[in-house]
Amino acid sequence: MANRNVTVNQNQNVVINRNRVSFSQAVNLHRHEFHDRDFWRRHFRIVIINNNAFFFDAGFWFPAWGYFPGAYYPYDGPIYGYNDLPPDQVVVNAQVQLQRDGYYSGPIDGVLGPTTRHALAAFQADHGLAVTAAIDEATASTLGLS
Repeated sequence: MANRNVTVNQNQNVVINRNRVSFSQAVNLHRHEFHDRDFWRRHFRIVIINNNAFFFDAGFWFPAWGYFPGAYYPYDGPIYGYNDLPPDQVVVNAQVQLQRDGYYSGPIDGVLGPTTRHALAAFQADHGLAVTAAIDEATASTLGLS
């Protein structure tokens, strides 16, 4: 592939992808790896949200399993990162826009739980996007977030 940073959307418009991997690649690369705090701090940028740790890699936020023993993540996959926002703010922004568009009626809490994921799936289906029920680059862009 000559230029891996250029993708073409369904309307044949060129979109510059500043992430190193796509959402599907991020999902495939995601591993449930348990490490202690020192490992995560030495290898990745970490943010702590509601007693959960997340690390940033290749344009996506992932749960940092083992940073806090016994931590629970309602969503275990990657969350697309944009504008240097932490993952909970990305989710809040998506929830606000989904609520404005009539897809979401739950609390604006920054948690990518079942109600938010259901709203994302409905939004993605209605807009001809891949239905991942997650915040990926195409969904964030269509929501007007990135």
